[in-house]
Amino acid sequence: KQMKKHLKKLYKIKGNNLNIFEPKHKNVKITPNPASDFVQIDGFEHIKKVSIYDAQGRFLKSIERFNDNKINIKDLLTGVYLIQIEADKLSYSFKMIKK
Repeated sequence: KQMKKHLKKLYKIKGNNLNIFEPKHKNVKITPNPASDFVQIDGFEHIKKVSIYDAQGRFLKSIERFNDNKINIKDLLTGVYLIQIEADKLSYSFKMIKK
């Protein structure tokens, strides 16, 4: 119960099939979205790790080294993905569309 209260303070819950939790903080964003080659992650001081999952929740890859908080997504097929970001001692999840 205490964890639920904590999550409600940090996230607004978006109702969709992936049950994605997006941070309430407006300065956190992934751009462009949809994207084709790279995505830029803004709003974090220190990103520890980024994990990418397909629309069915299957783990695809993990990235731990970044240049200017950019992620190369050229190898992904067109579709919807979940990007999980571990940063600032918390985990954030975003929906991303690869075109």
